[in-house]
Amino acid sequence: MATQERLFKEVDLVVAGGGVVQYGRDHPEGSAPPIVTKTFDRIVDKMPPLRLIFDPHPAVGARPPDLTTLMLVASVGNTEVARDLAERGADLESFSLTGWNALMLAANLGHVETVRELIRHGANVNARGEQESTALMFAAQKGDDAIVQALLSAGADPNARGSHGLTALGFARRHSHERTVRLLQSSGGLG
Repeated sequence: MATQERLFKEVDLVVAGGGVVQYGRDHPEGSAPPIVTKTFDRIVDKMPPLRLIFDPHPAVGARPPDLTTLMLVASVGNTEVARDLAERGADLESFSLTGWNALMLAANLGHVETVRELIRHGANVNARGEQESTALMFAAQKGDDAIVQALLSAGADPNARGSHGLTALGFARRHSHERTVRLLQSSGGLG
């Protein structure tokens, strides 16, 4: 087990050698333990010319390699980082080779706050991806009413039809999401 003293010595050796400090995060929801925080404070205090490499979140590591950073953080629902990237000018309309953008990933994986943040920063709610699918279709297929409502409120077309022949309402019906069906119908959605 590492002690604070041992970590400080290791940091000093890394600084002296001009090396790289690598930090990995094992628990997606946890914060850094005090020993890590103190060690990074020591690094900052020394102001060394270091390059910090952060291992990806374990859930991100399983994603296809062609996703942008924004797509990756949207796929794991990291709204704070998605906001920061959007404010710094990240391309909200970039698509992966398989036809996904950040909004579609967040909608498909149920990350409502990330969806709202991407919309707030101007993501195209009617963008078409693989098989001409939209974020609304993905949310309807999952029966995620909060995301369906957020997309509809932002102007998503409830009657967009993909090359698979389905609208968002068609997906909601196919997966027996009755509340989602009613929500889409009340917004003018047709089958």
